[in-house]
Amino acid sequence: MFKITDLIVAKGENDPGDVMKSEFESWFSSEFPHSAEYFEITYFDVDQDRYVAQQTWNPTHIDASWVLTASYRAWKKQQSKVDGVQKRVEALIQKYKDEDRELKLIDEWEQSQIYGLVASELEQALKDDTHG
Repeated sequence: MFKITDLIVAKGENDPGDVMKSEFESWFSSEFPHSAEYFEITYFDVDQDRYVAQQTWNPTHIDASWVLTASYRAWKKQQSKVDGVQKRVEALIQKYKDEDRELKLIDEWEQSQIYGLVASELEQALKDDTHG
């Protein structure tokens, strides 16, 4: 049987947008199992980056397309924020690994001086905090 979704040209398997949409659909189906049927009455238009009702005259299909599109766009925006935080965390981890490597190159005497300075600063900060 012919479906309107057969007209949609599939994007590449490794396309990040395709992966993100697939992750969204999996999340949506698990969080809203009573609405998982929305994917059966809509199709995803890659060019418009939105879900479209298969039967444009059917209010249920139209509502489903609006719910899925709004949810997908909100989910995508939040996922983008998560990805940004993940990149910053990875950059910080790399920075500390680099600093750790540099610290290992310093001889033991210099390390003890640095640790002593850090301990003094921490002690002073704790005193200031308890008296202020």
